[in-house]
Amino acid sequence: MIAVYIILFAILCVVETAYIALARHHHILSRPCGRSSHRYPTVTAGGVILPLALIAWWLLFGGPALFVLGGLLLAGVSFYDDVHPLDFKLRLLVQFGAVAMALAGAGLPVWLAVVTLVAGVGFVNIYNFMDGINGMTGAYTLLLLATLFAVNTEEPFIEASLLIVMLMAVAIFTFFNFRRSALCFAGDVGAVSAGFVIFYALVCLMTATDSIGWLALVAVYGVDAVLTILRRIRRKENIFKAHRMHLYQLLSNEGGFSQLTVATSYVAVQAVVNVGLIICQPYAVAYLAGVTGVLSAAWVLLVRRVDCSSAS
Repeated sequence: MIAVYIILFAILCVVETAYIALARHHHILSRPCGRSSHRYPTVTAGGVILPLALIAWWLLFGGPALFVLGGLLLAGVSFYDDVHPLDFKLRLLVQFGAVAMALAGAGLPVWLAVVTLVAGVGFVNIYNFMDGINGMTGAYTLLLLATLFAVNTEEPFIEASLLIVMLMAVAIFTFFNFRRSALCFAGDVGAVSAGFVIFYALVCLMTATDSIGWLALVAVYGVDAVLTILRRIRRKENIFKAHRMHLYQLLSNEGGFSQLTVATSYVAVQAVVNVGLIICQPYAVAYLAGVTGVLSAAWVLLVRRVDCSSAS
């Protein structure tokens, strides 16, 4: 089995390297604009390795076909959108269909399935919104997958092979992205695919343990994304329009911190939260509430500090 993983890892390395070369040749690039955090044209959709790894996992180990098909449908539309922007309504429709396919075998009551479906589409988009600086998506996803794998060894809730294969794919992407000048960006295909797999794993975990406390595993992303949306609504801005108002963007753009420093800080804070969650598991729901409150207060203070620094 170890040999299978080694061979697959080598193949994925070759595939990612080949994709970056082909993308450069065919000009599949993210070009800087007013809302960008990068200065030079950079290969985008490097996260295509994630759905390719998902296909490889399914072929080698089996698994829920609807989940895999939903992931591939989502990845296909997202990749197309990276190359030729699509209407948001079409992407949203596909997202609902893909998440519904992932939930098909969860056995949830109808009302809970509907709530989870809406939450899942929101989660996938939030994961995509948080992909705006070098290293963020790769490092954060590595932490989440590693945490889920550790939990899974103690209390199995998902196929370990899925977590291992996705860990390998994300690690390879991160090698090319976690740099001062990234060789490639995840693109929608990478961020959305990562969010889709993480969401599926979290649903499996929460269903197996009958606890929503595990949402603390994504508290850092969740707080930044939700509070940013609320802030933009208060300012009467179009929340569906691209922007640079997430805390991580403010810190790396207006705040003067390097992108890798900000990304590492986000991952470090989430790592502390994850360790605390595992230790405090009997009180997971209360822990989730406490962590959300602390992170929200920190978010408000940091945003105000960056705003004051920018105004002065």
